[in-house]
Amino acid sequence: MVVEFVEREKEERKMSTSELPRKEANVLKGHEGAVLAARFNSDGNYCLSCGKDRTIRLWNPHRGIHIKTYKSHGREVRDVHVTLDNSKLCSCGGDRQIFYWDVSTGRVIRKFRGHDGEVNAVKFNEYASVVVSAGYDRSLRAWDCRSHSTEPIQIIDSFLDTVMSVCLTKTEIIGGSVDGTVRTFDIRIGREISDDLGQPVNCISLSNDNNCILANCLDSTLRLLDRSTGELLQEYKGHACKSYKMDCCLTNSDAHVTGGSEDGSIFFWDLVDASVVSKFRAHSSVVTSVSYHPKDNCMITSSVDGTVRTNFEPKPGSLERYLRCLCENKSVEEGVDVFFILTEIGYCPSIETWNLALLACLKVGRNDLMWKLYQDMVESSVGVDIDVGTVRCLIQAFCIDGKVSKGYEHLLPIG
Repeated sequence: MVVEFVEREKEERKMSTSELPRKEANVLKGHEGAVLAARFNSDGNYCLSCGKDRTIRLWNPHRGIHIKTYKSHGREVRDVHVTLDNSKLCSCGGDRQIFYWDVSTGRVIRKFRGHDGEVNAVKFNEYASVVVSAGYDRSLRAWDCRSHSTEPIQIIDSFLDTVMSVCLTKTEIIGGSVDGTVRTFDIRIGREISDDLGQPVNCISLSNDNNCILANCLDSTLRLLDRSTGELLQEYKGHACKSYKMDCCLTNSDAHVTGGSEDGSIFFWDLVDASVVSKFRAHSSVVTSVSYHPKDNCMITSSVDGTVRTNFEPKPGSLERYLRCLCENKSVEEGVDVFFILTEIGYCPSIETWNLALLACLKVGRNDLMWKLYQDMVESSVGVDIDVGTVRCLIQAFCIDGKVSKGYEHLLPIG
């Protein structure tokens, strides 16, 4: 029984590893200079990026489309975070301010001032009522989004050096600092817990179950801590992290740890045994940020090379269901994009899905796309299965193109 359990556990971990993101989907270009952070929104349908060019940009990472640019910062933008309902965002940077934005209008609702140096990181609380920022002035500061005041409602200044990163739970504020500590502040009872890692910390993130803290340190080591005891659970090595602030996180299943490297590579480690299970070159320069999709096996990364890149490991069945949904809603251009993704990974949709896509193209007046899809269909493995539904689409297309006789020729065999 024990042997069977171990073998089953190994097989499950192997399957999980095979689903990690590796394939590049889109390269998001638009920033002028280094991109310092990239974040998925709460549902993973969009992402935000910020950088040296003093802008924040909103993207559809799955289609590679730039949607909106937010401009108001006076210096580089170092971090950005969006509320759970995706209606507001906050940002920070070298101008020592925290900006509170309306996502849809791009309007700055409020600017919070009080840090005595550059601001490295920002986070909303769960209810989007408070923003917490981490600064070069060795402090964490909390700001009330509902108040008209621009002054902090709380200042935590027990760090001995720059605070680089911040995480929040319902009742705690957690900061990672160059002084080598990860400090947890329970705001209900005013208690502070300090875990000394002995190396400068440039990023922290929480596991999805909130039981662990992952810390990226400037000795090229990621460290996993038990939040309840402070125990060092594991260390992850192989990447280079000595001079830059670089994000780290766990995958949405908490089965793997991921982070970037100064050589442009992305690493995945097994959570339990710390082995490197995947590594690939994503960028031509330092990776500054990694963000994992909340549900799917997809991630976005940003870099000093000025780009944001999306990587994924598609599940063909899920993609085909998504494709059918797009066609039913007449989103044919997006549907064609998904078709190309499926064919690139060697997966052929069913004849029913092909016919649904052909019909959707006709309904929105895109005969050009219909003929392109039909040619791909003929060359695919379902080409021999062309049925009445396919022929009906062809007849309609010929008639729209003014080739009625061609349509009639296709009509005769099916009566």
